[in-house]
Amino acid sequence: MLGRKWWDKNNVDIRLLIDPDEKQVNRNTALRFAERGKIRKLRGLHAKMYIVDDRVLLTSANLTFAGFARRHEAGVVLSGKAATSAISLFNLWWSSATDFPTASVLRLPRRRPQVAGEDDVPDLPEPIELPSDPGDFGGENFSAEFGDYGEFLRCYKDLVRAYSSLTRVWPEMPLYLETDAFLDYLFHHEGQPSHDFTRMPTRELTSKQQAAEIRRYALKFQAWAKTRNEDRRWRLSNTKTIHRLLSPRRIKQLRRPEIRGVASRLNCMNDRRVLDRFMNHPNNSTANVKMAWSTLLHGHLKALPTDEMAACASRLYGFKRSSVQELLGWYFPKRFPLRNQNVNAGLRFLGYDVQPT
Repeated sequence: MLGRKWWDKNNVDIRLLIDPDEKQVNRNTALRFAERGKIRKLRGLHAKMYIVDDRVLLTSANLTFAGFARRHEAGVVLSGKAATSAISLFNLWWSSATDFPTASVLRLPRRRPQVAGEDDVPDLPEPIELPSDPGDFGGENFSAEFGDYGEFLRCYKDLVRAYSSLTRVWPEMPLYLETDAFLDYLFHHEGQPSHDFTRMPTRELTSKQQAAEIRRYALKFQAWAKTRNEDRRWRLSNTKTIHRLLSPRRIKQLRRPEIRGVASRLNCMNDRRVLDRFMNHPNNSTANVKMAWSTLLHGHLKALPTDEMAACASRLYGFKRSSVQELLGWYFPKRFPLRNQNVNAGLRFLGYDVQPT
C-alpha cells in the first residue's frame, strides 16, 4: 500500500475491548491502541473477535504474534447478516464497558515474570509464513462472498430507473454501461464525492433527498459526458471485444495473450502488478482460465448466477469478487451491471446500503 498505512489514517475508527483481569494484556500493544483509538474494559470478556469494516473474524487466536503465526488456531470469517449480528453484539458489549484510559494502560506491568507471555511459551513451533495474498477476499466457500448480490442488484436497478427518467446522453450504449460511467464519474470527477464511501457508512437520505441527489449529479455527469467521446468509445469497444473473445465458440480457442487482453480491460486490474500476479500464478493455466470463465459466462445461468460466480472465483488465483462481477457485466451489459469499488462507493454515496467490495 502506497503512502500512509491504514493504521495512521485519521478516518479509521480503532477500538479495543479487553479484560485487564485476564493478566495477559500486553502493555506496549495496549499503548499503541490507546494512542490511535479508544480502549474499554469489560470484566469477564474472553471472546476473540476482530472486526474490519463489514466483516468479522471469530477465532481462537489471541491478538499476539504467537496466536497468528505459531499456534494451531481455527476461526471463521463472517459477512452479511452473520457479521451484522456479531457487530451488534460487540457494540452492545462496548456500550456496557467502561473506559480504560492511557493512565490505566501505563499502570500495567511492563512484564509478568510469574507467567510466561503467549509468545514466550517454550517448545512452540517456529513462526510460519502467512499465506499469499489471494487478490480480492476469498476463502474455501466463495458462495458467501456473493450472497449480497441480490440486494446489490435490487439497489442498482432502482438507481437505473431513476437515472433513465432523464434524457440519455449515450442512447446507443446499454443502459447499465452508461450508469456505470455515471458512478465512475462520481468516484473520479466533480470533486470525487463518492470516493470516501468505499469504507464510509452509507449516506442517510430520504427517498425525496435521494431522488434529488441522483438527478443533480446525473445532470452534471451528462453535461461532462457530452464532450467525452473517448470514454463512450472505450466502453463500447470493451464490451464488444470481451463478448467476441469469450463467446461460446471462441473461448475454446482462447490463447494466453488474449487472456491477458481480456483481464487488462477490467478496471480492477488496472494495476500492472495485480495483472501480472494473475497471469503468472501457476494455478491460472490457460486451460483453467478458460474453464473458469466458461463456467461464469456459459454455465446454466439463473436469475442470480451466484453459483457460477463462486465456481469461477474458487478456481482462479487473484480473480475474485470484483474481477468476477466486472467480467459478467462486460459480457452481459444488458443483463448484469459491472461491480467494483467505484460502483459500490457511488451507490453508498447515493443512499443505497450495499456492502463494500
